[in-house]
Amino acid sequence: MLKKYYKIFSVLCFFLLFCFNCTKFIYPQINISASKDADYNLKEILNKDGKINKIINGSFNTEGYKFEFDPITSEPVFSKISKNDSISIPRWSSVGGGADHMVKVITINGNDIYIGGRFKSVKNSNGTVVANTKHIAKWNGSSWSALGKRTNNTVSAIAVKGNDVYVGGAFTGVPVTDDSVDTNCRFIARWDGTNWPPLLKGVENEIIIKF
Repeated sequence: MLKKYYKIFSVLCFFLLFCFNCTKFIYPQINISASKDADYNLKEILNKDGKINKIINGSFNTEGYKFEFDPITSEPVFSKISKNDSISIPRWSSVGGGADHMVKVITINGNDIYIGGRFKSVKNSNGTVVANTKHIAKWNGSSWSALGKRTNNTVSAIAVKGNDVYVGGAFTGVPVTDDSVDTNCRFIARWDGTNWPPLLKGVENEIIIKF
């Protein structure tokens, strides 16, 4: 009886080992690389339909190829890049001349981008410093502009609703003129497109957004 179970156990172990090795053979590790130091060129392991031959493993150079996913199997399907192909490579680009110090918050509303932070000014693409952009500014896709007379300290939160821009931060007021500050805009304020009307008397302490 014991010998019978021993034989069954041995056959089962052999079957599992066989299946494991077949899986390794059918689904080997494939490393797709753009490096010229790869083991093979991609064309050496492609089937006629542009899919990778699963029997082969190693690293392969994909230079000169593009790919898209099969809509049914989700496998990558490779094809040669032709002269008529327009290959777009995403790149970073500048936003005007940038800010001169830390940006703490970015809010997008339609085509407009609002930034707030510790910066003292922003520049347009031609290098011109935009006046009254200390701590807050708006980018319209081609140039920077100010929101009134700015705030007198760091802006760390921005929200937009309709034509109103709400800001919060460490500021204790917004300048009304070059010599006076509206201290009712303490730590929170609303820009209506023309002025900074106070939200009652503001709040008692700095507004901080934590992520």
